[in-house]
Amino acid sequence: MESEATAGRGRHLWMALAIALAIGLPIRLIVADRAVMVSRDAVDFIWYAQAMQADPLRAVREHAQHPLYPAMLLAAHGVVQRLPIVPAAVRTDEIRSWTVAAVSATMLGGLAVVIACYLLTARLFNWQAGLVAAVLAAAAAEFCQLSADGLTDMPHLAVYLMAMWAGLRALDTRRYRWFAAAGALAGVGYLLRPEGAEPAVIFVAVLLVPRLCQLGWRQRLAGAACVLAASALVASPYMLATGKLVQKKSIRQFLHSEDSASIETPTPASLADAGDAARGGGHELWHSRPRLCFLTPGEPSRGRLGHTITAIRCHTPAREHRKVDAVQAGAVGDVGRALYAIGENWLRSLRVTFLLPALAWLIGRRRMPGRPVGLRMVQGAMGLHVAILAALLIQFDYWKAFSLRHVMILAGLTLPFAAAGVVLIVESLPEKRQDWATLLLGLGLVAPTLPWMFEPRHGDEAHHYSAARWMHDNTPHSPRVLADRHRMAFYAGGDYIPAPWHGNAAAYLARARTSHPDWLAFDERRMLREYPHFFDDLAAAVVPGERVERARIETNKTRHGPRRVLIYHYLPPPAGSRAGP
Repeated sequence: MESEATAGRGRHLWMALAIALAIGLPIRLIVADRAVMVSRDAVDFIWYAQAMQADPLRAVREHAQHPLYPAMLLAAHGVVQRLPIVPAAVRTDEIRSWTVAAVSATMLGGLAVVIACYLLTARLFNWQAGLVAAVLAAAAAEFCQLSADGLTDMPHLAVYLMAMWAGLRALDTRRYRWFAAAGALAGVGYLLRPEGAEPAVIFVAVLLVPRLCQLGWRQRLAGAACVLAASALVASPYMLATGKLVQKKSIRQFLHSEDSASIETPTPASLADAGDAARGGGHELWHSRPRLCFLTPGEPSRGRLGHTITAIRCHTPAREHRKVDAVQAGAVGDVGRALYAIGENWLRSLRVTFLLPALAWLIGRRRMPGRPVGLRMVQGAMGLHVAILAALLIQFDYWKAFSLRHVMILAGLTLPFAAAGVVLIVESLPEKRQDWATLLLGLGLVAPTLPWMFEPRHGDEAHHYSAARWMHDNTPHSPRVLADRHRMAFYAGGDYIPAPWHGNAAAYLARARTSHPDWLAFDERRMLREYPHFFDDLAAAVVPGERVERARIETNKTRHGPRRVLIYHYLPPPAGSRAGP
């Protein structure tokens, strides 16, 4: 009987793999082919991978993002350059080879999510629900979109769900190797993103609360020790290299208790004024929470693909602590707003339709109860993640930056319940109608999401891409681009000179006179929104001998109206001439 059950599980796993390859892969390839370019964060990860190639330890210490995904990009790039089936035009093109590597690594993560959803759902309910969950994961619009970009979301979600599955298997088998596997997977998830450690936290909590777990106290303590030891073994090298538990946003920051001594924030936005600071001056850099920032010694944050990002050390002056205290006092009132934002994005991530069968399961769960301890673990993970997202919104003023990407874990943990709901609905019908009902229900869930599934990724920013390629094609050497959009410099294949964060015309020209770019590239809508007279001021600020000539306008007709990038050719004033105030 045991051998038959094992054979059945293996057969169902192969069916899940077939679903990933037959449904998930073609959709993701189409979405990737229709994508205009990769995201801004993908460019950051590519630069991180290139810095890691030159000096891994320095790169890990200087970048706030966790290191596993850039390491994956580096490995994928090596494969792309050596794989004979990859066209030579891609292998030899630095931009295309890196973007193909980034999308390939993410797409593998997206396909792994399909398998992980099957495993977790089959462990929670049964193999039929597991296969339905695999189909839902393969055809979820947002999963397909994020699988066709160079982002951590899908690889991280796959590891997260696998860690949850390994924890449930450990409780079922009571074998310590599965406790260790759950901890190790949580450690791997942490190396992708900080919240990857959540499964280990939830699993240890379940083990330490007697009424949540049927194991004896010795097994519970030993299991918790295995989870913690395996997690620490995987994650500790990175912590030792950086000297921090979390490089990006520390637990103390989430609790508003971190001292203002030093917070490393080497993000592209933070680097906007790095050129000024590298020349020895301080500057004000206003984030959503104001801080005075000074550049630490090192290279300026300027360079082409693979440039080294220089860290900025931020100090919060005493007068700003009073402002933070005022924000803390109002934080309680923001909890409802945060929960609303999380719920709205959660609904959008599932395009509403995928949530409907989850509600059906919630209503009829007595007929398909699932494994109680597994449900507690999944629900606990969802609750913990909601709490972390709420803290992110409130403590870090993340309201404008909050997006569907932040709720992917919630969406992934919802799919097992949606799959159980589909099975529950189908099994409530007469047996002879169940096959047709399954097909029609699947079409009813997926068809309304097709416009989002096949929407050209970053299509609203196509003018940035075309502007970058124009600069690349019209510069005899490697172009030097001063812009507030670092993707334009990346796709131009040139040096990126960050635009001043306070982007008035005088600041732009002051930066240009010291860095000598070939091109100034402006997102017209953004500049006019923040500085209505920017281009008039730019013309007025030009000094004798200095040339700022409009060379190109790239226009993109979006659903929100036309969007333009204005490209100016720049020549600095002659040496020794007066360079303005």
